[in-house]
Amino acid sequence: MRPGEKVVLLDPAFSMYRFCATLSAAEVKEVPYKKDDLSFPEEELRAEVRKGARLVILPDPNNPTGTPAPPGFAEELAGAAPKTLFLVDEAYAEFSSHSSIPSLPRRPNLLVARTFSKAYGLAGVRAGVLMGDGRTLSWIGRIRNPYSVNSLALIALVAALEDHTYAQRCAAEAREGRALMAEELERLGIRCYPSQANFLLARFGDRSVAVRESLRSQGILVKQIDGHPLLEGALRIAIGTPEEVDRLLRAVKKALDEANAPDEPLSGGATRPGGRPDGER
Repeated sequence: MRPGEKVVLLDPAFSMYRFCATLSAAEVKEVPYKKDDLSFPEEELRAEVRKGARLVILPDPNNPTGTPAPPGFAEELAGAAPKTLFLVDEAYAEFSSHSSIPSLPRRPNLLVARTFSKAYGLAGVRAGVLMGDGRTLSWIGRIRNPYSVNSLALIALVAALEDHTYAQRCAAEAREGRALMAEELERLGIRCYPSQANFLLARFGDRSVAVRESLRSQGILVKQIDGHPLLEGALRIAIGTPEEVDRLLRAVKKALDEANAPDEPLSGGATRPGGRPDGER
């Protein structure tokens, strides 16, 4: 990116997209997901791309919503705008049902990024791969740090790739757990949004803080998405092993019972939410 060139992002999305674009002094244009169901804004994104852009970043699936892009959508956009670079972030692709990798030979302006932090369990190793046309990648290679992947990370990558069945098993478990968790949360009256990642975005409304703190007290951490108008009252919940999913669902039921409990009177006529002793979190 050169100063003033336009980059198109989806909103909400991974915060590093905007951070890196801002460092490049780019003009940032964000296209929001649909307000009612957080679905992918196909027509709005097409319209923005037709106005021209240097770079479009498509998270597929998206973080923090789990929303997938329509299959073939990135290839379609790249074909319609050959002077625009399209970066598809497939950090969670192993948990999804499709990938843009098969489209790469047909679209020299299309790139796909993958990470080993998720399905391969190498979070913190900082290792990934960028795939695309060799001519396009050669330009990126000119500014790449020659020491961007350390020796220990390379050893870990070899071991991970030799045990590809582990990643496949983890992804299959996550897909099953995702479906089960969505079904059970909906049964509890909690709205869940369709996800193709290894997490769910669930809307707890004004009970979200109480649920988050109750889960924390039970040894379970979930992420509250604060500060975004489309995500108020939502928690992002990661999918673990079948045993962890079962434990989480039991913990959520307890948290909801606590959050829904009638207020307990205090001395002087004051009340305390959920009947918790004074000073207890």
